[in-house]
Amino acid sequence: SMFVAIPSVRAAGENVFVSGTISEAGTGAPIANATIFVLSLWSGDSNSTATNASGYYNLSLSTQSGKWSCPTRSS
Repeated sequence: SMFVAIPSVRAAGENVFVSGTISEAGTGAPIANATIFVLSLWSGDSNSTATNASGYYNLSLSTQSGKWSCPTRSS
């Protein structure tokens, strides 16, 4: 199944906050309980969260961990 991610990024001190909505590409319906996983390409640190019933997610990432990646996978 295809999905659409609409991220937003803001910084505060040594943290970056990434938030957005995950939805079905065809219908725009929100995807609840989707896992969002990010991995630091510099340190190997990782963080994850799940979307809420509206498909919304919010992650706090340390800028000390450098460049982050959000690998994709489907189930």
